[in-house]
Amino acid sequence: MNMKKVLIIALLVTTTNLVFGYNPLVRNYSRDMYKGGSQTWDIVQDSKGNMYFANNSGVLEYDGISWTLTRLNNNSFARSLYFDHIEQKLYVGGTNELGCLSVTEEGINYTSLLDSIDVSVLEIWEIRKNSAGEIEFDCQNMRYTLKNGSLHKQEISSRITGEVFCTAENNLYYAEGTTSDGVFIHNKKSGAVYHLNTNNGLQNNTVLSMCFDSSGGLWLGLDKGIDYVMMGFP
Repeated sequence: MNMKKVLIIALLVTTTNLVFGYNPLVRNYSRDMYKGGSQTWDIVQDSKGNMYFANNSGVLEYDGISWTLTRLNNNSFARSLYFDHIEQKLYVGGTNELGCLSVTEEGINYTSLLDSIDVSVLEIWEIRKNSAGEIEFDCQNMRYTLKNGSLHKQEISSRITGEVFCTAENNLYYAEGTTSDGVFIHNKKSGAVYHLNTNNGLQNNTVLSMCFDSSGGLWLGLDKGIDYVMMGFP
């Protein structure tokens, strides 16, 4: 059963966690459900449709039915994620930790990449692949680039945050997650704006991370909990 079908069934049968009306349906996932920390800092999806969450307890995986937690080597917070669809690897940044998860049929294998760098000031907030095909890990004022199996560092400007803490978009929607007033979702075609907060479905008003999945739904990593906004319903 694919992720979209599973989520539709979950939304229909768990009516106590749904909000109906003009805004899209919202599915709430509490800590008791996913068995992790309260805060989720980044969200990505792999080639098979599984979702991954950089959480205070480590990396959470959700396959549409069950949740799995993988802790980092030093048991630190996971802060950032990047899934390489070519290598089929999930890169992870945390507090004094960075590495990658290899997803295989046998399970998840974690490998740390810390051997060649100074970890005393490491807090990885963003991971990307550059135009040369190299993986870059950004902390507050330093960038670590993975080249030929080794990490090379260079200074960068400090990371800036504000009321709009994170953004995400797909072909139809552009979303802005705020630090105190939930999420604003803009329909690029119609101009309509959906505003979701604790008054109409969210568990918490601080949105730390967001990701549109392949079905068009919007995952929200909150200061307390994880929410799924099912775009297109109603």
